[in-house]
Amino acid sequence: MLRWLAAAGFALVLCLSWACGESIGLGTAGTTLSVSATRGAAADSLIDSVQITVTKEDGTIIGSGAARFPAGVNTVPVQVTVTLSTQIEDVQVRVDLLSNGQIVFTRSTRVTIRRGESNDVSGVSPVAWDSLSPAAGPAPRFGAGMILGFNAPLRLVLFGGSVRNEPANDTWEYYAGSWHLVVTDSSPPARVFPVMVWDNYQAKVVLFGGGGVNGELNDTWTYDGVNWVRVATATSPPPRVGAAGMWGGVWKPGIGPVVVFGGGSGGGTLNDTWTFDGSNWTKVTVDSSPPPRMLHGMSWDPPTGAPYIVGGYDNGTVLSDRWILGPLGWRREVTPGGPGPLAGQAMVTDPVLNKVFVFGGANRDSILHETWSFDGAWSRLNTGGTHPPAGVGVAADVAAGGGSMAVFGGYTGTALRQDTWILGFDSKWTKLPDPSFPPARERAAVVTTPVGSASSPLGGAVLFGGMGATGTLLKDTWVFDGYGWVERKPVADPPARSDHALALDPVAGRVVLFGGLSPAPSADTWLFDGRTWTNPVTATAPGSRSGHAMVFDGERQEVVLFGGLGGSGTLSDTWTWKNGAWTSRVVTPSPPARSGHVMVYDAVRKRVMLFGGDGGSSLLGDTWEWNGTQWTAVTTTGAIPPRRAAGAVFDPVRKHLLVFGGQGASARLADTWELDGASWTQVDIGRRPAARAAAVMFNLPAMGRSFVFGGRDNGGVVGDMWSLR
Repeated sequence: MLRWLAAAGFALVLCLSWACGESIGLGTAGTTLSVSATRGAAADSLIDSVQITVTKEDGTIIGSGAARFPAGVNTVPVQVTVTLSTQIEDVQVRVDLLSNGQIVFTRSTRVTIRRGESNDVSGVSPVAWDSLSPAAGPAPRFGAGMILGFNAPLRLVLFGGSVRNEPANDTWEYYAGSWHLVVTDSSPPARVFPVMVWDNYQAKVVLFGGGGVNGELNDTWTYDGVNWVRVATATSPPPRVGAAGMWGGVWKPGIGPVVVFGGGSGGGTLNDTWTFDGSNWTKVTVDSSPPPRMLHGMSWDPPTGAPYIVGGYDNGTVLSDRWILGPLGWRREVTPGGPGPLAGQAMVTDPVLNKVFVFGGANRDSILHETWSFDGAWSRLNTGGTHPPAGVGVAADVAAGGGSMAVFGGYTGTALRQDTWILGFDSKWTKLPDPSFPPARERAAVVTTPVGSASSPLGGAVLFGGMGATGTLLKDTWVFDGYGWVERKPVADPPARSDHALALDPVAGRVVLFGGLSPAPSADTWLFDGRTWTNPVTATAPGSRSGHAMVFDGERQEVVLFGGLGGSGTLSDTWTWKNGAWTSRVVTPSPPARSGHVMVYDAVRKRVMLFGGDGGSSLLGDTWEWNGTQWTAVTTTGAIPPRRAAGAVFDPVRKHLLVFGGQGASARLADTWELDGASWTQVDIGRRPAARAAAVMFNLPAMGRSFVFGGRDNGGVVGDMWSLR
């Protein structure tokens, strides 16, 4: 068990006492897994090989295999021999599809296998749903690991820490304005004060060591935004807790990018230096080294990019020395000033301001709340009187576009914290507020906006209107920027409506709205520039309608509209919007008349894809594509049920069309399907949104995620939000 106490004369004494752990030996009985890996026909030129990894529930790798896809062959069998310790065992099977050695698609599942038998693996899923509805967030804790990852705006990943005097192993992510619990197929064991680093080369979180339930740890794990995977390394640093690490790519590009120094082990402290290259650890031989320590701060030195250490704790002494790792070894950094003796502090380097920032920690007498910066000279910041409470063991990392530093939790000397703060570029602290969400609604419309757009400079989505829980038509405008939802208050806006359509016209830098029920079918066109809505006068326009679909055709640089429900029934006309004008496109053949269908632009195949809808007398499950001049029916395999009012996006990571939910023939649906251009595949896992129809769905490429908001489930209109990773 991990115990922490406040001892007389020193406010930060961490008493680490460990019970002895037991080990389990693996048997040698051979068992075969037969995994069938498939790539879609459209991916033939992209995906060239597959890697299979089989792990136990604790992350131990017990088997692996690989194969290449021959030209023109889209399914290959992979035989994997695994070693089991029991007759029957639950394992995780991960399937990575690769292009030129880079993972572009990942599927994973848990299966039960039997020793000495041949086991077939099927139904492997590449997706996971996370609920983004406002929640309490991580429990109060200290000593957690936290990083900013995945090159996304303020997407923080937090793991473990000490919760109620025990190490924890929960994973949380902060994005969309709040913390969200991440449910993964496997997870590192519980721990406190691990090393946690964002590896920009692998685009993964790296976690190493820490204090576990039964002692110090030296295992290595990576997190790709979907699952934790234990890395089987030939060598590893000795077990330790309270070490410090950083991404060393800014120091020496091309070397092992993760650098780790020091920590506590077996009642003492360490002063060794190690690097991790993504697959193995290497001990760094240096001519000189700082004295042993733990609970020190470590980041990169702004002028050189080299690892930079501040303070720490060793054998009853809180340290104040500072060290920089040079070409031959560590050297003492003696710049005047600075925070003095300090341990358990938060420390990061902001690449925007090119400064080191230090917050909190403890000296021998007290726990602190001071904020310091270093850019060649030390300065104690005047943060305006508003700051996080004094804290030790505060989790921290840079805050990307949101500011210089993000901190979470910590121990104040009397209580554990669970609040999140951002240090802005103006050196002022701001406590992140509880998230806001649009009111519950169905039959709204949403469109993704690119990075740099007026509506959302960091890229995001614009949502307008819909029907509220009481049946009231809405006319509010909301923008989601990856941080959270913000309601816009335009000078002018369209009349309230539902069942309308939105599309982005990036050429004009406008969001285009057309039609809908207001409450009668309408035929008006509106444009949103990020500040206000305008109603342009057009020479011609599509007829009044609702339940139509619109999407921007990136290849032809025009918005495409199809179908809907007009005054005389369902429609099958095609229109395009370009240069501020509507043009009717009379083409044969054409998809049958319909409403409630989905349309998505496939950026790989450079086609507008159309699926499903309500044909008036029956639901449809057909697939069509538009190439700018004609519609073509697509012959697909896979038994996706017909539906209307589904959500759909193009996922640029998977390079597939994704469809979620909708209204089926007899019930609302909760399934997720993907189309690779020729084949529909169901990709659900257990945890997912409730069955619903008339939700909105959008994808944010900068975050690598798709989102679903609102709709109507079996209990009525809802306002929850989910993320697909």
